[in-house]
Amino acid sequence: MDTNCGIMGDAGRAHRDALIDFWQIGQGSAVLEIGCGQGDTTASLAVRVGANGFVHAVDCAAPDYGAPETLGQARERLLKSDVGGRIKMDFQTDVLSPEFLPTRDCYDYAVLSHCAWYLKSVRELEQILAKVRGFARVLCVAEWDLRMTDPRQQWHYRACQLQSVCNAFAPNAQSNVQTLLHRRELISAATRSGWTVANETRLQAPQLQDAVWERGNALEVCPAQLSAMNVPEKLRAQLLAELDELRDARAEEMLPLPVLAFTALRQGA
Repeated sequence: MDTNCGIMGDAGRAHRDALIDFWQIGQGSAVLEIGCGQGDTTASLAVRVGANGFVHAVDCAAPDYGAPETLGQARERLLKSDVGGRIKMDFQTDVLSPEFLPTRDCYDYAVLSHCAWYLKSVRELEQILAKVRGFARVLCVAEWDLRMTDPRQQWHYRACQLQSVCNAFAPNAQSNVQTLLHRRELISAATRSGWTVANETRLQAPQLQDAVWERGNALEVCPAQLSAMNVPEKLRAQLLAELDELRDARAEEMLPLPVLAFTALRQGA
């Protein structure tokens, strides 16, 4: 089925399919996807749920956000694809807004795929998970795992860490990573929000280019943030040295971090 693969291509689609296999999302399911971005996971979910299923994908960003394809362009492409009739994509949507209030249990699954690090804080994640507990039966999460298994994954970690530190002192909406979250924090956030983790796994996705992309994002955005940060000069010098390390690293020596994935059920259900 043609969905044009999205910006991540066939390698990205294989990774998303592996996640959906683990989550066990099947035909006929109704899915809420939070933090959909350009809709790469959205497309794979739409294929999996079939003609009788539905995917409601939302993102807080504006339609003109994103590169090389904006969110609006991606939505137009997906809605014209073979699975377009089973997709709804809403942008500039704040899940925590009082206006966002689906009916109880209207979704079989709530999916957060590689979007938790884009949130401002652990508290914001907890608030989102607590709210979706009211209208989704199963929670499905995937995020990069800080527990490295290969030295080449350090560049992905270091690029994301630098972005996170810079955003703590000089927030920039163009910087991807706002909050680095360890496995322990992700699981604890789900538990505190009323979910019980049912299954957990760790996947490798060496074919993905996220390490290279995040390094590029750090090199583009962090220099201005480092200049604007009100921090001791010794700390600024250390962060500038980290930036230089990223600049000198070779893309062919970079691998993405492992991926943590889990499903959770509502407590007391």
